[in-house]
Amino acid sequence: MEIITEPVYGNVLSFDNCSNITIENVDAGNGAEKGACTGGVFFLIRSRNINIRNTIMYGSGMEGITAEEVTGLKVSNSTIWGCSYSIMSIINSSDVEFSNCRFRDNAEYDMINIYSTMSSVVFKSCTITGNQTGSESYSDYSLFNVNSDYPLVLENCNIKTTAPSSLPQPPTK
Repeated sequence: MEIITEPVYGNVLSFDNCSNITIENVDAGNGAEKGACTGGVFFLIRSRNINIRNTIMYGSGMEGITAEEVTGLKVSNSTIWGCSYSIMSIINSSDVEFSNCRFRDNAEYDMINIYSTMSSVVFKSCTITGNQTGSESYSDYSLFNVNSDYPLVLENCNIKTTAPSSLPQPPTK
């Protein structure tokens, strides 16, 4: 199933005060021009037990997932790509896990924002590649922006950046 939104001001799907939600085998994104959106893909607030599986979330939306006051967010075998502001924001949430996910070709500010969580946020066997923080003139942004008393956990993850074409490339074999 594919869900594409045209309004530049809204999220593709929003859940407020919901529980036991499963999103599976969905391609969801913003159809507006890159950089023009003020909404993201999935906006989750005050909700519990959300499972996202085998799903593609893409920009031009601001970010793939915004989760605020969410307990039990499990994302597996899914991709977030092409978002114009960040990959995700996890705020005041707990029991959050991403497994076997891909985060690629997102741009602009801090990519993965984790604020005031009530437990660790866990990434297992995830690939993070080709994302760009900041612009050429200002690069005071991070791949991970963590402001939490609990640790960020990365298990068997592969993190790579795309080298700018102006830098010398290593020789190929």
